[in-house]
Amino acid sequence: MTWEQEMAIQSNEKAKELAKELAQDMAQELAQEIAQDMAQEIAQDMTNQKVIETAQKMLKEKIGTPEQISIVTSIPLEKILELKKKMQ
Repeated sequence: MTWEQEMAIQSNEKAKELAKELAQDMAQELAQEIAQDMAQEIAQDMTNQKVIETAQKMLKEKIGTPEQISIVTSIPLEKILELKKKMQ
């Protein structure tokens, strides 16, 4: 085997190792980003659910008008009216 052939083989092996490491790093970074996005979505969903529960409690206890509840909770008035209708 010539020196050039040996160097080509070594270069090819090194390139494969680097590609594997790069792919692993990219996969790990992607997995972390996905996990962070999922955690943020879950937290947002939980927050939204708590706001809806608060609006429902306000409606049940007759604390404010639907318009006021909409302003306080930032839930659109139409959604507040839907919640009120479902509770009746």
